[in-house]
Amino acid sequence: MINVKNLSIRFDDTLILDDISADIKKNIITSIIGKSGSGKSVFIKTIMGLLKANSGEILIDNVNINNIPKKVRKDIQIKMSMVFQNSALFDSLNVFQNVSFPLYEHTKLNDKEIIEKVNYTLSLVNLTDILEVYPSDLSGGMKKRVALARAIIQEPDYIIYDEPTTGLDPITADEIINLIKDIHNTLKMSSIIITHDPECIKQLTENLIMIDNKKIIFQGTLNDFHQIDHPTAKAFINHIFN
Repeated sequence: MINVKNLSIRFDDTLILDDISADIKKNIITSIIGKSGSGKSVFIKTIMGLLKANSGEILIDNVNINNIPKKVRKDIQIKMSMVFQNSALFDSLNVFQNVSFPLYEHTKLNDKEIIEKVNYTLSLVNLTDILEVYPSDLSGGMKKRVALARAIIQEPDYIIYDEPTTGLDPITADEIINLIKDIHNTLKMSSIIITHDPECIKQLTENLIMIDNKKIIFQGTLNDFHQIDHPTAKAFINHIFN
């Protein structure tokens, strides 16, 4: 479980997030929404330990990552993985090299074990026979699947998706939504999704967090979100459900 308590983040003289608190429970799908520039990505990067908060606490499985040595923080960070909006595959590496990269970097598995692990993980994202293909020869949807395979190959406790359906046609986007659901149910991990996609929100969300004007203005279920009396929230409700 991730517990965020009274978190504030400032860049020089600019306050980005102001005294926010939230809980991201284990084994459920949490969607984080808000207008562009509201601080969603900063919030996630701070949870991942890529940015340091000015004040407050971030507890990951009861460990405050703001007050631990760098080596211990890395041990915590390895529990987390991210699927980037643009997939962020290494263009000079083929699919096998991209997906196996975390295993060579962070494990002591031998080549045979790594090959088996890569093949199994690619099967989870419905990809086969593409080990030697390079990213330039993949469609947008296939790149998303390869990026997802790379993110889950070490079976992290927490997986973060940054706008997972952006740039995809509606059919491919729906396939990715269903794949996220399948992976979540198969691997029993905690999924955190930054998204503006109404279908992504409606089909996947179990816990919703909305950030607006440096604050978290809502956390709860989609059903409860309908009841919030806030102009920005109402605009999102109309966008999602109409």
